[in-house]
Amino acid sequence: MGAPKYDVLIVDDDEDIRKQIKAYFESGNIRVIMASTIKGAIALSHKNHHITMALIDWKMREAETPPLFRYIKENAEHRMIPYVYTGS
Repeated sequence: MGAPKYDVLIVDDDEDIRKQIKAYFESGNIRVIMASTIKGAIALSHKNHHITMALIDWKMREAETPPLFRYIKENAEHRMIPYVYTGS
């Protein structure tokens, strides 16, 4: 396989879930960037402007998921496409 075409940001406070999703995407030659906190996700998005999609746990313990969506929307130059999934 060649170099990954896409970078996906996974934001979840559950390490097992992050690892499972990472394994799935990497099997498809997609680079995965992971964050366990909203603040970490925002910091990573500043460092990596090639993120094409973000998978975000809606039920994070931080209870700061809506501010992350606002951040992504207000900083459209990152060109991330947010995708929400519900955690347990």
